Amino acid sequence: TPDRVESGALLTPRNEQVFLYGSPGIEDFVEWYRAAYHQAVSAGDPAARSHFDIYLGDDTLTFVRDPCVREDLARGRGLPREIFVQVIPEDPKDLSRQHRLHPVLLEGKCVAVLSLPGYPVSRIMAGQTRHRYRRQWSVKMDL
Repeated sequence: TPDRVESGALLTPRNEQVFLYGSPGIEDFVEWYRAAYHQAVSAGDPAARSHFDIYLGDDTLTFVRDPCVREDLARGRGLPREIFVQVIPEDPKDLSRQHRLHPVLLEGKCVAVLSLPGYPVSRIMAGQTRHRYRRQWSVKMDL
């Protein structure tokens, strides 16, 4: 996962982009996603709705699909569908960034969380790919 959760289950503590977790202590990892889900949905209506509902927090985007099944996450041959996000800054001098997320299937819900950049943002575009760069769905949020 691209999400670092401090846990006894973390197998790759020196990594910076992708983190692996083992079975012992995995409950910390599960609890992190469970808390992210509850925090997002209890804060009010999503900022955008599509195949996933997208909740905008102070410094995060949380993607939620409820209910969710494994087919919502797989694009075939065991490969995960990715959620793409493009954040467009208010000031063009700030670099735009594109992120790819892999949602987690947890208790019949899919959840993915992205930390937003530290600069002011004017627009967020997000969606999910089906095969390579074919979009399954996408949304645009002007802030």
